[in-house]
Amino acid sequence: MKNWFIFIKERIPLVVYALLVGGIVSSSQIIGGQDFIAPYFALAFIGLFLFFAVLRMMDEVKDFDKDKVAHPERPLPRGVLSLENVLEAIKYLYGTMILIGIALTFIMSPYAGICYLIITLWLGLMYKEFFVPKWLNDRPLIYAISHQILMIAVAAFPALLSSKFEGSQNIFYLGLTMLGSFFTYEVCRKLDPKADPVLGTYLVIYGPFQTFLILLGCSTLAWFGAHMLNMSLFLMPLQFLVVLSYLLIFIKPEKYKGVEALATLSLLFHLWCGPLSLLFNKGA
Repeated sequence: MKNWFIFIKERIPLVVYALLVGGIVSSSQIIGGQDFIAPYFALAFIGLFLFFAVLRMMDEVKDFDKDKVAHPERPLPRGVLSLENVLEAIKYLYGTMILIGIALTFIMSPYAGICYLIITLWLGLMYKEFFVPKWLNDRPLIYAISHQILMIAVAAFPALLSSKFEGSQNIFYLGLTMLGSFFTYEVCRKLDPKADPVLGTYLVIYGPFQTFLILLGCSTLAWFGAHMLNMSLFLMPLQFLVVLSYLLIFIKPEKYKGVEALATLSLLFHLWCGPLSLLFNKGA
C-alpha cells in the first residue's frame, strides 16, 4: 500500500486532479443550466476522477519502455510498482467504470450513462491504440487528435446527469474550448529542446514552425468555443498570451518553461470557465 501512495503522489497528485475534475464538473453543470445538486456533482466528480486516474495509469504502462530511457526517476521504471500491479489495478478500475455507466443508464439518467459508457469504451480503444498502434505512432498528430477528441464527451457527461439538461449546444461549445485548451497544454508541456528523442515530442517530430501551427490550430478551436459561449473577455487573452509566448521557442528555446506555465494557467481558466463566468457576470 505504501508503494501505491508513492505512485499516486507522484503520478496522480490528488490536489491537481481535484482541480482538473472539479473545474470540468462545475463548468459543465453551470453551462448546462443545472442548479447545484450535491449528489449529481459527487457522481460526476467520482466518475471523471476515475476516468483521469485510469487514463494516467494506462499511459504509464504504455510509456514504460520510453520512461526507462528518458524518465528513469518515475515510479514504474525505478520499481516502486511492477507493471503487473498497475495492470491489475487498471483491470478492476476499468470494470468499475463499466458498472458505473450501466448503473447510471438504468437507474438515474440514460443519457449520462450512455455518455459515460462511450467515454469508457473510447478510453479502452485509446489504451489499445485503436488496434493500429504502429500506424498511429507513425502519425503523431492523428494520434493526438484521436485521444483529445474525447474531451467533448467528458465535458458533456456532468451536465447529462440532470433530466433538466437543455443546453446541448452550449455544452458542445464548452467541449470545443476545453478540447482546444487541453490540446494547447499538451503541446506546450513538451517543448524542452533537450528532451530525449525517444519521447517523440511535437518539437522533435515537426520542428518549431510546424509545432507553432499545431498550437495555433488548437488555440483557434479554444477561441471559437469561448466566443460561442460569450466568454471571450476572460478566456481569449490568456490563450493569445500562450500563442505569443511560443515565440520564445524560436529565439530562446531554453525558456520553454514560461510557455508551459502560461498554457497551464490558460487551461485552468478554461476548465473553470463556468464558475468564472458567474463571477464576471456578477461583476458586470
